[in-house]
Amino acid sequence: MTGADTLRAGPTALIVFAAFIAAGLALTVLAARRTRGSADYWTAGGSLSGRQNGFAIAGDYVSSATFIGNTGLIFLVGFDGTFIAIPALSAFVLLLLLFAEPLRNLGKFTIGAVLEVRYKLKSVRTAAAVGSLSISVCYMIIQLVAGGVILQLLTGIRFELSVLLTIVLVLVYVVLGGMYAATFVQIAKAVIVTLIALVIAVWVLVRVGGPTQLFAQAGAEGGPAFYLPGNLYSNPWALASVSLAFALGGAGLPHLLVRLFTVKDAAAGRRSLVWATSLIGFFFILVTILGLGARALLPESTDTLITETGGNAVLPLLTIFLGGGPGALAADIALAVVAAATFATIVAVVAGLTVTAAGAMTHDLWAGVLRKGQASEREELIVGRVSGVVVALAAMAITLMAGPGINVTVLASQVLAVAASASFPVLLLTLYWRRFTAAAAVYGTVIGLVLTIALILFPPFGLANPAIISVPAGFLVCIVASLITPRQTDTEAAKFDAALSVDHTARPTAAHTPRDEVIH
Repeated sequence: MTGADTLRAGPTALIVFAAFIAAGLALTVLAARRTRGSADYWTAGGSLSGRQNGFAIAGDYVSSATFIGNTGLIFLVGFDGTFIAIPALSAFVLLLLLFAEPLRNLGKFTIGAVLEVRYKLKSVRTAAAVGSLSISVCYMIIQLVAGGVILQLLTGIRFELSVLLTIVLVLVYVVLGGMYAATFVQIAKAVIVTLIALVIAVWVLVRVGGPTQLFAQAGAEGGPAFYLPGNLYSNPWALASVSLAFALGGAGLPHLLVRLFTVKDAAAGRRSLVWATSLIGFFFILVTILGLGARALLPESTDTLITETGGNAVLPLLTIFLGGGPGALAADIALAVVAAATFATIVAVVAGLTVTAAGAMTHDLWAGVLRKGQASEREELIVGRVSGVVVALAAMAITLMAGPGINVTVLASQVLAVAASASFPVLLLTLYWRRFTAAAAVYGTVIGLVLTIALILFPPFGLANPAIISVPAGFLVCIVASLITPRQTDTEAAKFDAALSVDHTARPTAAHTPRDEVIH
């Protein structure tokens, strides 16, 4: 098992892979039939049940960074790779406790629109749109890197062409079906990917002789420090910083926050997060087994390929090994199923991110700021689809410059630091602090965004992830700016509090929603 040729799929595997892609496209066509207006396109008409949305959120979060990246990271660094998955779950607890009910009660399409309910200023909406757009595009890059690696390893085509093909599929999803398409595919692939991970995990346990043998064999192959912290981040502050990014960043990701607008009511929003947390927690257990199984079973001859792909080739290599090695029919089929499920995950997540980014461009910048709320529903849909194409092409261009040789979980932690520093503080203080001002929302978003990116590019104190500096700085900017800028009147604050407390259980369907609610 040497070289990239190890992962080349035979005809049978390519047929299985193509079948998965065809099924995803079929779901998109079905979703397109249900997409009749803005509410359908941007938030699936606000019609999803708690269970449906919970599976969709899990499908959104169980992305390439989780399935491929975490498996590879656990293989490479042991304890540190497992540990950073733990704080990721706390992000969903924060979403449940802090954001689920108030965001759903406001019943908007974007975070920028939520902020404008309180501040009534276009500058706030513009800043929020820029923040959402930046975070979404950065997160898209992570998925596209993984998608390019998967197609490149499976078919032998160049990384650049692999990324292009991924974008083409994403645009089909986005242009045809919007949030409905992304949701249907995410629900389906959340179930499929979890089942696949379960099958492989059981396969690993049977192969090594049970959990005890798995831990013993992985530790023996990984060395005496494999189960100790410090393999990825020798500085304990660096590990704490990454943990903080995962804990708060997930609660600030725009494409996850938008999911709270797709349910029927606030109660369904809370139920969806309970479902999502349970599913994602179970998936992290399976991924840990896969990473340890790869360390226990894969031969040293695969190390070069694993290093070249930043650990992203570990999971495909493990499936080939379990299936009997290169050329074996079982290995071919297993690789195709894993690759197809992972690729479907990537396409669905990028589609959801594209819809979120396009929503920020369309609702916040175009309709809210440039057209001052006068855009027609048809105009918004056209601009939304065009924006989706622009965002997808921009993300593709950046991905091609970045290349394939980076672990997607490491890159994801940096994007989460941006969300934790620029998005989370502003949204939290907007919802819960009456003294928080419009100017502070703008400063907090912009300075948090710029500062975090600068700290990623020029890391201080050896910190690969800047969250431990940028998150407190983001909160500090928000608090100081609030104390020195004019606050809202008590009447304006009271109106916002009243809007937060309204239960939209009787929210009309997309076909009957009043014009000003649908668009604004």
